Amino acid sequence: MFIKLFSMTCVRKCYSMKYLPLILRRHAAKKSYNQRYKDFIEPAFPKPPFNFICQIGDPVLRQRCDSVDESLINTSGFQDLIAHLWKVHEAFSLAGLAAPQIGLPLQLVVIGFTETQCKESNAKFVSPVLRRVLINPVYKVLDYKDKITDSEGCASVCGYSAQVSRYSHIQVEALNENGIKESWKASGFEARTIQHEVDHLQGVVFVDKMEAKSLECSYWQHVKLHEGKGYIEFGPGKRGFLAKLYRKLGL
Repeated sequence: MFIKLFSMTCVRKCYSMKYLPLILRRHAAKKSYNQRYKDFIEPAFPKPPFNFICQIGDPVLRQRCDSVDESLINTSGFQDLIAHLWKVHEAFSLAGLAAPQIGLPLQLVVIGFTETQCKESNAKFVSPVLRRVLINPVYKVLDYKDKITDSEGCASVCGYSAQVSRYSHIQVEALNENGIKESWKASGFEARTIQHEVDHLQGVVFVDKMEAKSLECSYWQHVKLHEGKGYIEFGPGKRGFLAKLYRKLGL
């Protein structure tokens, strides 16, 4: 009887308004500590869209991307996504960037390469590319016999390049940032850029189409010159040699 009465008293006392705030604070403190411990042992990964570029080995680069629902294009959320894609594109000084490269398996691409970037690259087949947003893009090859093989890199295969053959002339169809269908002929570097980015939407990376024996570490000569000292910068704001390298090879 005494035990029963004591237990009931404790229950009433613990859940009284006087003690409840103290219990809640202790519970919150314990939960916070456990969460901090879990975050230390198993840190939470950032969620897409990323401010950085996914590297080969991430499953998002090997899956077919979903078509964009046309009714969503003019929503504020999707327009913010386009703006974010442009922000990353410019931060890494690229010619093109596809949504899966920032973690989102959607058929969305931005392209654009300026005259200044062309001069800095000193590459043979590089030319300016008009800024465009390509939603649900498709292309048709206009001349299957006319192909150009050139060195090609990718921000998702950081630090490497290889010889890749691409069609020189294609007919492109895509929705623009306002959801309006556009069709145009692309050639040269623009055609290469579009083919490269549309490949990303199919889960294809340039190493799948390269001449196998041409794969090389793009800055190995730099590393060798400095007796093995060098590193790959995965974030924006690349300096010196790597900045020039990414302006030249960044697709």
